[in-house]
Amino acid sequence: MGGFGLSTDVFAKFHSTYHLKKPMYHILSEPFEEEYLLSAVLRNNELARSETLGFRSSELTSTNLYELQCNASNVFGGMFEKSKFDHTLHPLGVLFDKIKIKNMVFIPRMNLRICVRCVTEDSNRIGTAYLHRQHVILGTQVCHLHGDDLLSACPHCQTEIRRHKITRLSKCMLEMIEVENSRLDSAEHKYSIFVQEILTHENLSKYRQYSLSTMDYSLKRLGYASSSKTNYSQVLLDVDKELCPINYKYRRPRQESTIGYIPIYIYPRIAYFLYRTLDQFFKEIEIVHSLDK
Repeated sequence: MGGFGLSTDVFAKFHSTYHLKKPMYHILSEPFEEEYLLSAVLRNNELARSETLGFRSSELTSTNLYELQCNASNVFGGMFEKSKFDHTLHPLGVLFDKIKIKNMVFIPRMNLRICVRCVTEDSNRIGTAYLHRQHVILGTQVCHLHGDDLLSACPHCQTEIRRHKITRLSKCMLEMIEVENSRLDSAEHKYSIFVQEILTHENLSKYRQYSLSTMDYSLKRLGYASSSKTNYSQVLLDVDKELCPINYKYRRPRQESTIGYIPIYIYPRIAYFLYRTLDQFFKEIEIVHSLDK
């Protein structure tokens, strides 16, 4: 079997296609702080004038994701060799002990969104816009910095972000008036901050093997039958009342009692519902498992 459960023949076909038509030939710009990995790839393709038309996500192939998982130094000129965890959602996998899940989970290619004020501020600060990794996580609805809605289409030209040129976002935002839809201090904003704290914490591995069992303990204490060993369908009904607007939709875990069906973005939602802050989550882990601080 090849990468991501593909047959050897199919994987070889992907690999051959990748080498015949590799979209990026030169690293013209290193990734910016907290820039999403796919954003850095797309920007470099634009700078090298080798971007594709249509859905830009195709510029990061399944082969790329497989190679990143095996040896990051061989992909994109080693741009992410030492910093893959700084530009992806991998820290979620570390905290919730799911790091062995396929790279595609931690480097999603579809849920590309922007915060208008982040685009404007990044353009003024460094001369270009880019996509923040905090903005691509399913379940987050607002920017962790500004509390503004995360948009999947450019508010100026109406082009979907997954089709939009990253380097042209700045120009589009020049035509925009100031956005006034901030949800600062709302439950949605506080949850975005919670996710941001996970992504940037430096010692998640200390709590990795204890996080899910602590959450299960807390849920049982509150009277929920849901757990990481079955599914979180029961408690998610209450989580959604707090964190989801009426029309917001995302894929729920299936009802079968199989841990493999629980999407990775469900875990931080449950953790936030139980503890509200990352510090409180860690304190509960230390109490339940008698860990030294």
